[in-house]
Amino acid sequence: MVNELLTVKKTDIQQSLEDLMNMETTISDSLIHMKEHRYWAQSTFESYKNDVKTFEEFLMDNNLDPVLKNSERLAIVNQWIKHQKENGAAFKTISRRIASLSSIYGFYQSLGIVHSNPFKAVRVPGPHSGSYSAVMDMDQLKQVYVAIQDLKKEGVDIEIPIKLLMFTGLRNQALCSLKVRDVEFDEELIVYNSGVYNSKHKVQFLPLPPKFLNSLREYIKENGLTTDDPLCYGIKGLALQNKQLNRMTDKICEYLGWKGERRVTPHGFRYSIATLLDEKGVSKDTIQYLLGHSETESIKFYLRRDKRKIYQIKKVLTEIENELEEHLTHVTHAKAAVSDTHEQIQITHSHAEEFAQPKSLPFSEDFLMKLAVQNPEIFERIMSLHYQNQKKAT
Repeated sequence: MVNELLTVKKTDIQQSLEDLMNMETTISDSLIHMKEHRYWAQSTFESYKNDVKTFEEFLMDNNLDPVLKNSERLAIVNQWIKHQKENGAAFKTISRRIASLSSIYGFYQSLGIVHSNPFKAVRVPGPHSGSYSAVMDMDQLKQVYVAIQDLKKEGVDIEIPIKLLMFTGLRNQALCSLKVRDVEFDEELIVYNSGVYNSKHKVQFLPLPPKFLNSLREYIKENGLTTDDPLCYGIKGLALQNKQLNRMTDKICEYLGWKGERRVTPHGFRYSIATLLDEKGVSKDTIQYLLGHSETESIKFYLRRDKRKIYQIKKVLTEIENELEEHLTHVTHAKAAVSDTHEQIQITHSHAEEFAQPKSLPFSEDFLMKLAVQNPEIFERIMSLHYQNQKKAT
């Protein structure tokens, strides 16, 4: 009889909340309705209310209505954490606020009123650390993509480990332990098995975009790697070990002039790919799929069962890769234009003494090279005007 009453009561709660609540409900109103079904002290409720108010103010400052639907984006939650960190909020304060919002969203997710709880998926930066890393947007990721190739031309080859980090979000330890045999070329993915057999043992299936997969195949062949060899190597050519990945990301940040809050760590790449997938509409369940499976079935079982999720991730990664490749091609051509123009001017200087004033680039070559990377459109306009002026002068 008691169980029946409890069942009826729970059903009534769900029905009444479903009548009152929807995705357009403000977070403050959601908290008030939730309070009716919690045995909170008034001080607890006031604490929740203050945390919600802080988050709602952040949303409104970013031109977003403080309603449930506008908080279901992982990118928004990560931006809020960064905003709090930049404004000096303590680690415990940020953690409490995230826990408060996670409790609210968890409650309404269990009733089917919201679809996901992004507050549960985030990680708050450590209390004494500079461990916090910037989360890159697509424009910053493009700069990293170009920097990888530029550093390679300078003899610093970090392409394979950094692109693996970029496209998979694997942790440092995982990248260090990857073997050549972990690449399943037929399935177009990496199968990472931590090899530690306990209750938390996970196997991860990590789809790879096509151009990078081809690069990986060529890299293995050119270096004569066998199935038992490590897949990733450090700057000095030795098998990748702990901390070496940090040196690689430091090289990129140094090359791009990223310091302080702009500095990106390996963990920042992990956040960035999750955020980009989220922004491109990949579901939370599918993003969490990258976190792995308990190994209770064979790999083939998971590949058959989760074919749709693997396809969705690979499709979006391919779109990201195509955008990065297009930017790299654009920048490469722009840099070549600077170089060709400089060469033509040098030839003109040595063979055309009739010109009283020697021709020169409109700005220094170093400045134009950086402009070509950071703002190709402005670079093209400057160079176009420069060519037009050259023609008029001749």
